[in-house]
Amino acid sequence: MHIFHSMRILIIDWFFILIVNFNTIKIWRKEQESNLPKPIQLTSVLKTGRATRPHPLPYFDGLNIHIKMMI
Repeated sequence: MHIFHSMRILIIDWFFILIVNFNTIKIWRKEQESNLPKPIQLTSVLKTGRATRPHPLPYFDGLNIHIKMMI
């Protein structure tokens, strides 16, 4: 019973993280489109979770920490 409860919390946690990530990425993409993005910026975001400009994507780091905690 206890295992199922913790599983349910984890699933809810993951859904929340995914939704938040999706929203931040959508907002970030809109801003990039208005600023005419450079391809270099996107690769740096994929590597570090942050843009080259001072515009952090805060939930990327949180997701990485969450994955490390689960493993």
